[in-house]
Amino acid sequence: MEMATAMTGWGAPEMGLAAAASAQLGRYYNLPTAGGGKSCSAKISDEQMGYESMFNSLLPALSGMDVIGGAGAVDNALVACYRKLAIDNEVYSLTQFALQERVVDEDTMAVDAIHEVVNGEKNFLGSPHTLKHLRTELWKPGITERLTYDDFIADGRNCGERARDLILDLLKNHKVTPLSDAQIAEIDTIVEKALQQ
Repeated sequence: MEMATAMTGWGAPEMGLAAAASAQLGRYYNLPTAGGGKSCSAKISDEQMGYESMFNSLLPALSGMDVIGGAGAVDNALVACYRKLAIDNEVYSLTQFALQERVVDEDTMAVDAIHEVVNGEKNFLGSPHTLKHLRTELWKPGITERLTYDDFIADGRNCGERARDLILDLLKNHKVTPLSDAQIAEIDTIVEKALQQ
């Protein structure tokens, strides 16, 4: 709670710290955990929204939380925002990338490639090692801008505008693939088993 206003502080860093502690307790007791790390105190989709959501979802994710909810929520989870939903999806992607297990060996550490470049006239961009790993080791953004400055100016959109455009495109063009009969039967079987317990 924000003591000066008595408002709930969904974007306060204490929320992320408490969620991380909850995740650790869940792991200790072998229980699943869930928290609202994507909620924020920001009233609109802006920079405050971004850093609050990132901080308060990354901490519990790194602590092992199973489900991090609140995507698209602003103003202390009182308002849903499509633009924030698109940005939160990007943050989920970043978080999943950060949590991936990585192989650490001579190949992934580029020991031979570093030796060749440092002791020769080669460069990393032309290295076979770079070509082998460049499409698998780097995070692939959705709405994050990675343009040159000139191309960014020509595009003319900031992150919030790219998020808006993505949402408008999804609302206009996305087609839901219906479940197959086999999938529906499997869901029915699961529900029937659950009801019998």
